[in-house]
Amino acid sequence: MPTREFGILKAIGAETRDILLLTLGEASCMGFFGGILGIIVGTGAVYIMNAWLANTRIVLFLITPRLLIIAMIFALLIGALSGLYPAYRASKMSPMEALKHA
Repeated sequence: MPTREFGILKAIGAETRDILLLTLGEASCMGFFGGILGIIVGTGAVYIMNAWLANTRIVLFLITPRLLIIAMIFALLIGALSGLYPAYRASKMSPMEALKHA
């Protein structure tokens, strides 16, 4: 969310907590959808590699539900952590400073 939008939200009465939660929610959603996309691409790559290596003596790759859960938790954590600092910084700005920000 651009900084000017934070200024508008603060000008109409949004509290610091509201802006912090909004930004963290947005970052977590991006992490969630990035995790889903990563799982889809990774699973496709594993199936392609297993089909390619099927007749060799090389060990095949395995996808387990536990691995998928760990990957999704990692993506959500990275998304939330990457949004933490910008959310905190934006929530502490004054409305006028945020509106002047280009």
